[in-house]
Amino acid sequence: MDKCLDLIQQQCPSLTTRSINLLLQLFNYFQSGPPSKKSAKPINSTQFKVQIQLQNNVIKYMEFKEGDNTTINQWKQKLAEDLEVAYLQLDITIENKPIEQQFDVVETFVSQAFYQLATVKVKINNKNHPKNYLSQEQRTFEILFKLLDKQESIEFLSQVWDLINRLPINIMKKRQVENCKDWKQYLDHQFFDMFYVLQIIQTLLENEQWCEQFNNSDGVDLITERFFGQSFQFSQRPLEIKCFLAYLEILSHHRIRIKEAQFIEQIKSKIIESIQQFSLYVKTKKKLEAGQKKSAQQKEMNEVEFRLLRKCFQYLDQDGCKQYIKNSELNQQLYAFFVEHENHELKKEYSLQLLNLKNTPESKLLIKIVLEDVLKDVIQNNKQKCDHFFEFCCNLIQQEQNLAIQKLNFEELLVYIRQKLEELPFNENTVKDQDQILIGLLKLLNVLIDRIQQLSIHQGLFEQILSYLFENEGETRCKCKSQQSRTAGFNCFFTFKFLNEVSPLHYTHTWRTKNFNDWNIQSRFHEKSSTGYVGLYNLGCICYMNSLLQQLYMVPAFREKLLQIEDKSTCAQEENLLHQLKCLFLALKHSQKQYHNPKKFCHAFKDFDGNPTNIFEQMDVDEFCNLLMDRIELNIKSTSDEDLVKRNFGGARLVLTIQKERNHSSLFLLPVANKKNLEECLQTLVQGDLLEGENAYSCEQCNKKVSALKRTCIKKLPDHLILVLKRFNFDFDLMAKAKINERIEFPFELDLLPYSQQGLRQQENRANPENGQDNPSEYYQYRLTGVVIHIGSADSGHYYSFIQDRCDFNKWYEFNDIFVSSADVKDVKNDGFGGVDRLLKTKYPNQFKDKQKSAYMLFYERVKPLNGKEELMDIEFDQKTSQFLDEIKVENRKFQIQRFIFSPEYFIFIQNLIKFELQSNEVSEQIVKTLVFFYLTCAVRENDKTFIQNNILDIQELLRRAPNTCEWLLKCFNQYHYIREFQFDCSKKMVRKFVISLVVTAIETVQKKEGYKVLDEQVDDKPTSLVASLINSWIRVLPDLKRSLKNSIEYYDLFYRFARLNEQNSQYLISKKIVGKLLDLFMDTMQINYSKLFIPYKESVRKQDDLKCKQFSEDPNSFLGQQNIQNVDIASNYYDELLEKKFEKSMNSGPSSSRVYMWRLIAFLLKTQGKNALSMEEQNLLQFDNSILMALLEEGDCKLAIRMISDILSILSQDNQKQTEQIIQAIIKQINDKEYKEYRKYLVVLKRLFTVKDSLQQMRIHQGMSKLLEVMQKQSQYFFETDVCQQYILRMVFRNQAVYQWMVKNQRLWQWIIETNNTQSNPNEKLISNNSNSQKCNHRLHNIYLPITFQAYAKFLNWKKLQFLNLAKEPFKQNEDFDSDDDLADKIVKVDDKIDYYDQNSWITATVSKVMGDYVHLTFSGKMAPQNIDIELDCERLAPFNTLSSNNKIPGQNNQEMAIEHQSDHDNDTEEGNNNSINQTDSDEE
Repeated sequence: MDKCLDLIQQQCPSLTTRSINLLLQLFNYFQSGPPSKKSAKPINSTQFKVQIQLQNNVIKYMEFKEGDNTTINQWKQKLAEDLEVAYLQLDITIENKPIEQQFDVVETFVSQAFYQLATVKVKINNKNHPKNYLSQEQRTFEILFKLLDKQESIEFLSQVWDLINRLPINIMKKRQVENCKDWKQYLDHQFFDMFYVLQIIQTLLENEQWCEQFNNSDGVDLITERFFGQSFQFSQRPLEIKCFLAYLEILSHHRIRIKEAQFIEQIKSKIIESIQQFSLYVKTKKKLEAGQKKSAQQKEMNEVEFRLLRKCFQYLDQDGCKQYIKNSELNQQLYAFFVEHENHELKKEYSLQLLNLKNTPESKLLIKIVLEDVLKDVIQNNKQKCDHFFEFCCNLIQQEQNLAIQKLNFEELLVYIRQKLEELPFNENTVKDQDQILIGLLKLLNVLIDRIQQLSIHQGLFEQILSYLFENEGETRCKCKSQQSRTAGFNCFFTFKFLNEVSPLHYTHTWRTKNFNDWNIQSRFHEKSSTGYVGLYNLGCICYMNSLLQQLYMVPAFREKLLQIEDKSTCAQEENLLHQLKCLFLALKHSQKQYHNPKKFCHAFKDFDGNPTNIFEQMDVDEFCNLLMDRIELNIKSTSDEDLVKRNFGGARLVLTIQKERNHSSLFLLPVANKKNLEECLQTLVQGDLLEGENAYSCEQCNKKVSALKRTCIKKLPDHLILVLKRFNFDFDLMAKAKINERIEFPFELDLLPYSQQGLRQQENRANPENGQDNPSEYYQYRLTGVVIHIGSADSGHYYSFIQDRCDFNKWYEFNDIFVSSADVKDVKNDGFGGVDRLLKTKYPNQFKDKQKSAYMLFYERVKPLNGKEELMDIEFDQKTSQFLDEIKVENRKFQIQRFIFSPEYFIFIQNLIKFELQSNEVSEQIVKTLVFFYLTCAVRENDKTFIQNNILDIQELLRRAPNTCEWLLKCFNQYHYIREFQFDCSKKMVRKFVISLVVTAIETVQKKEGYKVLDEQVDDKPTSLVASLINSWIRVLPDLKRSLKNSIEYYDLFYRFARLNEQNSQYLISKKIVGKLLDLFMDTMQINYSKLFIPYKESVRKQDDLKCKQFSEDPNSFLGQQNIQNVDIASNYYDELLEKKFEKSMNSGPSSSRVYMWRLIAFLLKTQGKNALSMEEQNLLQFDNSILMALLEEGDCKLAIRMISDILSILSQDNQKQTEQIIQAIIKQINDKEYKEYRKYLVVLKRLFTVKDSLQQMRIHQGMSKLLEVMQKQSQYFFETDVCQQYILRMVFRNQAVYQWMVKNQRLWQWIIETNNTQSNPNEKLISNNSNSQKCNHRLHNIYLPITFQAYAKFLNWKKLQFLNLAKEPFKQNEDFDSDDDLADKIVKVDDKIDYYDQNSWITATVSKVMGDYVHLTFSGKMAPQNIDIELDCERLAPFNTLSSNNKIPGQNNQEMAIEHQSDHDNDTEEGNNNSINQTDSDEE
């Protein structure tokens, strides 16, 4: 640093500049470290914990979560900023070694360095900042201030001033100012000397005593005089902005007193004049280039500009602002600040200050200037950075109470805005493009028609805005594509209440299928790629097909000529390969969708046995290519273009020496083993093999064997050359197929002359034996146009393509099934060359592994094609192809409608309309009906279910206020096809749940209108009640449940919620024998070997004679529209059936999770109506034999199921000794036969049976406990089986006094437990460790205490021994803690309630942020907390607050003396489980 000062003192311009820059760089490096590279958006994150030792030796710990592409350098910079220290003051170690010695901190990612369980420490050292050293010498300031006196460039002076300001304030100068008695000495100071004095004064203003002395002296007068006398030229010297701000901050300080009032007015005038100067500076300020980031100096300057503007208007106050508005150059200043300037904070501040003048003559003048002058300048100059300007315009108009402004005609303004909107070009080509003028004009238009109602009926306005949001017939794009412009357009419609005009689009049934994807529509992602190309849908394992077809499509000469070929085939179109290939190419060319489904092509492309393509079977892409080329040639035979394939892709190779020419081939196969690049692969062909000895060549002319060189070379080349890199071979060591992952580089320009017959002849100076003319050199010049990449191994993998743009050779695209995106040459090389990759997230960053990606096929195109003229020919389609093109246009139109309906902006519009309607005193039945229709036919199909979650309660409230709409809804769900669509065909559980909620709300509303007693009334053998008809319709579809077991949860739920509405509803269900019908379904589904005595009872309850339904005369289209009739073609039928069979097993797996709700319905009806209310047939069916009881007990896979089964069995056993004995016998048998992991569902049922208070309670407890203890004693050698039973006995004892009394009375029956606990050794470590394995019943979830360490088990067993020893000695005390065998289904949960939630292997606390019927939305706090979720209230993972999340007790057991290190054991337990009723997302989605 001393050397730099010496060089500066020499006053050599170049040395001075370099020295100053060096000092600034030194300061920057010490403070911020080396510059970091720009990071891409992270995909994953790394979590780690760091120990930090502060300067006072205090230790603290911090948790971090960084993206996988955050470098160590970036993290260290953020850490230094958070700790408010310099970068070089942080010493970081990993495993006690400095991080800089282990990694390149600039290049290495945090995820690579901070591997799992790494010990990361940070210490703050005491290094002295270099600026402190430099400021100690007075000569430093003398040298630097002397430089400022020279007339150098502004840039140089700014650097010197920056260096001075980086140093601490000069002590000598500060003392001079602090003790100044004569302020006049500063009148003749130069600009920088005075500026430095001002900065010192600013620091001294905090000293109240000094301020008083400053006020009493002539200091304030001097500063004011210098301020008036200073001519500020912001444009020429931006540093004067900082100086001006320093003056203002001093003069406006609350401790500074300006004695003369006239001075204040002069200061205001000076400020208004300076704002004008400021606006001129804005125009000359250098603009940032696109993508350029602001430097630290630019950020600092933006902050200064913002502070200056705020200080100016604060000093001006309202009167001064009014004076400013009357400024003749206001329009230019408005334009400069809002449009020319790039400082967003400054724009906001400027807007805020001007908006303070609302409802004044000046504000009206401001509106006139803004709308008449500035608006036209913005549009005329096409200034896209105008969002703040339009926001200001809208706020200005909205806050003005009276818009009667002289000489301002708002209708003319509306006409002007409409005209300019129409003239705007289509600037938004994708959702990412934003035309700020378009967005701003639409926002301004919305405000105008909102404030001035008569403007809303301006002729043609509605149609004009709609045309910007929705493509007209035949158009392929609309003007508004971005979310901002579409939202602005829809906001205009909300003003019009245009729902009736657009609602017919809701009836479009394109998306109303049962396909999984049509319940997860993402229209904005299904739009054609911004590249302009269409992807291909992968039906299963056909990526090989998709990648090759895209390559062929991107060959214009081949594609266009193929489309022209007349198809003379007479076979069915579904079997016609040529026709289907042409259709596929047309779809790729004209479709507006993201992808095309190639199922028709797959169906037409037969295998060797004549079967359609097996979409679940992978194939090598080169094998498919050969097959496809052969099939195309076969199909175009006898046409004028029968040589199309040969002409474009066919080449010829020659085997020299034998002189045998091979057939034309589309592919050239190249060996790659032990090769480095494509040239070596090609050279292998030319080198050939020496034939000698036994393999010598038999010469016909010599009539003997001679030595000869056999080699292959190229004789003829096509316009489009396909090279196959033979990366798959057979490894004889492993005796398996293997992939060669070696790095093989390939050129983007290829000269094939050296590998041709002509090239070899020229190299060997041989003449052309055929005396023909040689090909010109251009014949052999090729450029790379496509690469097929294989990722994976030899046994499995994935294909995708890179293809070059034929119009712009610098552009590449990646075609990866449905996704088409822009690519770069670097991507082609990185994915195509193969080789090795550096391993991530490892302790040793220099480890490598083979890349899974590598090129498999290379597509080269002749630089000057021989057949290039064919691309320019006009295309005429045959009739069949033209018909398909019309179909594409129809599909495009349907997709446009779908994209419009499912756009986020339209959903926001509907949501605003819902809120608006809720605020109305009287709702419109028509609007509510339209909203419900949209909710059921459109909203539920959207992939993002946020809309239906956020609006379900509001829609229900609207239904309650619209009884006619409720009747319409019930009429809809009286019809079988709607029941089928929204329940059994719907793959989204949440959707089914919310649909049932709407139906139940409609039932409740209608029943209030028609009454409950009309359910049984009939006229002409038809029910008069709409509700009764609906219930009958739903009961009639019971047989369908056998085919849709998994989607039947909400079906049962409808009846359950219906029954809970009113007792008459329960009685009506009983009268329809629904209990018997459900039992019959259960027996058939489970294929139970029941008694033959049940057969007549089952047949009786199956009858549906009494299930009459109403017939409706309305037009079917007046209900919920129609589903899309699918499978109209053979290919769709074929593949849809295949897919349905593939997923049929998963759709119907685990049916017990659905039957839980069936048991809940049966239990509710039995509890409320009693079993005697059932018909005799149903009562006989309820006389369960052993086989049915066993099957029923196995249904208890979750809390809710166990509770419902317990309730049913409790009712059946009440005062029924025979049934009681059968139930207990079945339970004990299951305990005897099963493992301890499944005990819970039997023991909980037994526990609940003991609570039934009837004449048999004592008998039930005696028989159940006696047999349970007997089984336990028999299998006492099995530690865990006995242990789990003991834990449940303790639960029963401390929750049921009758069980407690029995235990006290019958001590002799369980004394063996105490003896066993005293003598039995603990289980070995291996058995204990098994508790950590995944098991069917999650014991941690239900607090069955199974520690996974020997020490934890010993502590727990000691506690258990004490419980049994003291059981008979202590009086009974009821345990009121939450029983973890219970659930929250019947508890009231409100917003903001705390709740316990089971996450992974522990209970944590969550907050209820929203209640949506049976669903609640949970939020979690903390850095490591799980993501917020929607979950059902009856889910097993929920418990009341502070019951299971508390670590100091085990709920469900007596907690006396329970302090046995439970917290540490809790942390060690890591059981996992499987719970069928957990629905964090939709558990039944495919």
